[in-house]
This record gives sequence, C-alpha cells and structure tokens, in this order.
Amino acid sequence: MKSSLSPTLTLYIGGRFLAWVAGVSLLLSAIVLFGDAIELLRKASDHPEVGFGTIMVMAIFQMPATAQEVMPFGLLAATLGCLAQLTRSSELVIVRVSGASIWQILTPALLLGLAVGLLRVGAFDPIAAAGTQRYESMVQHYLGQADPLVTVSPTGLWLRQATGKDSYVLNARSMVSDKPLFNAVTLLDFDQNNRFVQRIDAATAELLDSAWVLRQAQIIQPNKPPKQAAAITVPARLTYDQLLESFASAGSLSFWELPSFIDVLEASGLPSRAHRLKFQRLLAIPLLYIGIILLATCFGLRLPRFGGLPIAIGAGAVAGFLLYFLSSLAATLGVNSSMPLALAAWGPAAATAILGVTLLLYVEDG
Repeated sequence: MKSSLSPTLTLYIGGRFLAWVAGVSLLLSAIVLFGDAIELLRKASDHPEVGFGTIMVMAIFQMPATAQEVMPFGLLAATLGCLAQLTRSSELVIVRVSGASIWQILTPALLLGLAVGLLRVGAFDPIAAAGTQRYESMVQHYLGQADPLVTVSPTGLWLRQATGKDSYVLNARSMVSDKPLFNAVTLLDFDQNNRFVQRIDAATAELLDSAWVLRQAQIIQPNKPPKQAAAITVPARLTYDQLLESFASAGSLSFWELPSFIDVLEASGLPSRAHRLKFQRLLAIPLLYIGIILLATCFGLRLPRFGGLPIAIGAGAVAGFLLYFLSSLAATLGVNSSMPLALAAWGPAAATAILGVTLLLYVEDG
C-alpha cells in the first residue's frame, strides 16, 4: 500500500471533486431561485404594482439563505457523482489497484469538504444573513406585510406595531424569565399621521391575551400635566408565544454577530436558546460535511456492485432525507429544552461522521 498519493494525483482528484461541488451548487442555486421566485409571485398576486424585476431581486436576496439549507444534499450528490464518474472511467479502479487505499483517495475530498464547511460558516453565512435582512425589508415595503417589528438592542426590547387607528413603539429594559412580564416599560403613542399623542412610562408590562397591561403607569401628553394610573391596557397584535417565536428566528444574524447578540438577549432576560443552538450548529457544520462525504462514499463504492448507480443514488437520497429529518428533530427538541443544547447541535454531525467511518471501514476491509 502506498504511504500517500502523489501531489499530481491528489490535485486531480481534488479538482474533480471541486468541479462536481461547484456544478451541483450552481444547479441547486438555480432551482432554489426558481422556487423562491414562484412563491414570491404567488404572494405578490394581490400587488399588481410590484413588477417581475422586483420579484427577481427579492428572490436573489432570499436565495443564499435557502441554498445553504440544501447544501448538505448538494455535497451528498456531488460526492456520489464524482465517484460514479471516476468509476465509469476506470480511474478509481486503477488508483486502487496501484495500492492506494480509499482513505488516501478520499483525503482531497475530505480536505475540500472541511474548507467548504469553514467557508459556509465564516463567509457564506454572513452573505446569507445580509441577504435575508434586505429580503425582509423589501417584503415589508413592496408586499405591505404589517407584522409587528420586534428587535433587541443593548437598551432592551423594542416593538413597533399598528393597531388600526394608531401605532406605538414600546421599549422594555428587561424581561422576567419564562413569564410574559417586562420591566421598566416606555410606550410612545402616535396617531395615523405619525403625530405624537402620548407617552406612557410603566414599572411593569404584562402581555396577556393579545393585550399589554401596563401597571404603575405615568401618562404624559402634550400641554397637559402628567397623570398616574394603576393599570392601562393597550391592544397588541401578537401573543406571548408569537413574541418568543420572533426571537427564535435568527436567520438575519450571521455567525459573527450571534455571540454579541446572545449576550444582549441574556442581559435583557430574553430567551436566547434558539440563537445559542444556531451558533453551535454552525460550529458543527464542518464536521457534518466531512460525515456526509464519508457516508456518500459508502453508498458510492458498495451499492453499485449490487444494482448499479440508480440504487446508490436512491439510497444516498434516502440517507440525506433521514439526516435532514433527524437534524430538524434535534433542533426542535433543543429549542424546546427537551434535549441538551450540545447534543442537539453536535449530535447529528457526530452521528453522521461516526456512521460514515464505520460503514467505510466495513466496505474497505469487510
């Protein structure tokens, strides 16, 4: 057995694998762009003033976020395609007959998989986050969605929404853990013409049945003396669960922004588990990509002997969907605190890598 492949052969195999990854990625990106454009055209059916060009720009901004979700399937398909091409041209057989092990042949692909994973986390994720921010802004502007806008900053929770007759901005310095109770609340009320109506300062605010109940409140109106009130009820267009779900969405935050934002959430008493889970899952992506390459290699080497390439592709697709299902299930259990955070984030990646190594040892030596 050779101790290692020659540099020329290593570059050749690595180049073949990189070409397949690039080709499959472009194909998946085109499919994602087409699907996003169709969905946006459906949403824009009630807005004839929104042109096709605007829809395509929105779809392009949305594409990176969607494409990175299907990237594991692309890596799986690229590995199977590369192995099938090398097998069909007998190049893989010749290399193995010359004394090279499958581990030596896989080294260029594994290194490229690691590099793709690191680029996915460090470079592509910030691009996708920026695109998602722009996409959400355009959807709000062109499609007229009036969902409550909830943001978090070092100054606490900020919420802006319209009630039909007027609108208001609410700021809460902190939130009581696991309760719909907020401390040090300030509410700025505006009329339909965006003219200031009043300011309400309250010691606490509780979100109950789609309404804010502000207690120990002080009301300040233009040209009037301040008034005190034991409790004031303000209509809300979201429930406590919907408010928590708005924090659970971390798509507009990049890998580099997540740590500081998590600190802000925890300092404000707001839920941060979904964001911490996303951060850990991003860290696990390079390991996941390596595991996917190992797993795909097992199907690419073994199953063609028992039924040809279609069975290998089918088995690989089933394995990919099972991996996606288990990853989604683990993420849901992790967010709901039904599973430890580290296990939910790293479990699917570690299981894929371990299963890939085990099956490949069996295929190679068994």
